[in-house]
Amino acid sequence: MPTINTLLKHGRTQLLEQPELIEVFVTMVEMAYKSTSKSKLANHTEGAILSQLIMQYFEGTQALHSGVFERLLNSTIECTSSVPQAPQGSANQLKKHLLGVFLSASLYSAEATFTFLNQKNTFVPILTEITKSMTQFKHDYERHLYIMGLSSLIKVGSAWSPESLLASIQCILKQL
Repeated sequence: MPTINTLLKHGRTQLLEQPELIEVFVTMVEMAYKSTSKSKLANHTEGAILSQLIMQYFEGTQALHSGVFERLLNSTIECTSSVPQAPQGSANQLKKHLLGVFLSASLYSAEATFTFLNQKNTFVPILTEITKSMTQFKHDYERHLYIMGLSSLIKVGSAWSPESLLASIQCILKQL
């Protein structure tokens, strides 16, 4: 993963000039999510981390147009459904990183994330999982992602119920 991180970081300008190259990374995510090997949880986790990196490195750009953004979110939703209901150990880590994809997506484009999740009828379940999983976001980076991602969604979430809005704000305040 450090090599891919470096490629995204230092190759950002070239990737922005040739967005079709981003397809290689998206294909890597999809392959990691579809892994059925003995280390599938680790592969799925790496796919989620790569999804987060892609969305974060291209935040504020149009690099993920042409369906790339939607492909990343669709793949993540599919992978999320494979996580056990009461995850433990590495499955718990996978769940946290998958939720991190949605938080990263909201940093890339809160409006597009909200619209996409609403169209898939997954906004409320994912929001519920994010608020329930607050204590899993322990490291500074994860806490910042949690605060910034959830705050971005709050700004655009016109369909929020007062209860879920209050719960989300309370979670953000606890992370501060």
